[in-house]
Amino acid sequence: MSLDLERTPYISTKRNIVVDPLVDFKSMFIHDLFEEQKEIYGKNKQSFYKLINRMENDGLLQSVSGLENNRKIIFLTQKGAEALDRDYISFANREALRHDALVSAFVLNISKNTICYNYEIPYSQFDDDLIPDAKCLLDIGGDKKQFYIEVELTRKSRERQLTKMRNYINHSERPFVIYYFDKRGVFNSYKESMKNMLIDLDIEEKNNRIILCHSPDMLSIDSPLMESEIYIQGQKAMLKDIFHE
Repeated sequence: MSLDLERTPYISTKRNIVVDPLVDFKSMFIHDLFEEQKEIYGKNKQSFYKLINRMENDGLLQSVSGLENNRKIIFLTQKGAEALDRDYISFANREALRHDALVSAFVLNISKNTICYNYEIPYSQFDDDLIPDAKCLLDIGGDKKQFYIEVELTRKSRERQLTKMRNYINHSERPFVIYYFDKRGVFNSYKESMKNMLIDLDIEEKNNRIILCHSPDMLSIDSPLMESEIYIQGQKAMLKDIFHE
């Protein structure tokens, strides 16, 4: 008796190790994916990349290259998402793909340089129409604090800037919010908008939980993220100052 079985994508143990972070993240730089899984998979980067290529050929993964610093981005295809019983993420354009890979890079960097209890990359809308790029539960002086992450690569209209910041200020969880910028002009624009908003709302800067972070080398593999300049509660500091007093 012959069986006419439909061919389905194959997820072996090693393949599952490779794609496991992609279940949590929407897209990742291939270097970040390797660094995240090398202790489990093995430290041979060449064999890791060969497995990625085979999974691409099988239609489970897709990659995009030719971005800044020639960094390759990897993400699940619809077939790959279905094989893992996950919702498929469709990227509108290369900029959206790049944005989400940077979110992944930031969260991984923060989780390795702080005490991070958990993190979440939202796939659906949160309450109050707020959709942060990521949520992290981090240790601040022995206390667990909720941080929302926003990666801003382009300057939004002033109205959009203010609406989202006001929503964060009024949020029931009272989270800390870190906005990341790679361009000084965008960083300065948000800084000015935020300062004027706090004046209008009669909120002292020392009570503000929104943190602005300028990281011009965010696309570099060896980006010293914790050395990035931040503006917090009316003062200049470095990102590491929040977590390492």
